[in-house]
Amino acid sequence: MYLPKPLKALLMLLCVYVFLVLMFRYGRGGMSWGHSLLVGLAAAPAALLWGRLRGHWNERARTAGRRWREKRGR
Repeated sequence: MYLPKPLKALLMLLCVYVFLVLMFRYGRGGMSWGHSLLVGLAAAPAALLWGRLRGHWNERARTAGRRWREKRGR
């Protein structure tokens, strides 16, 4: 099934938001619904951004390691 990229991003954001709200609500701290909805609203884009940045940094480290090994002749 093909979904356009903006729709995939929207669905991913929605899934992360729902997951975070439920985690904040039913986690060990047990926030109220109002607080968990607000915190989830702020945390969902941040979580997606950090996930994307982590992938970018891992790829850069992999490339740097490959170049370093090639320079050493291994």
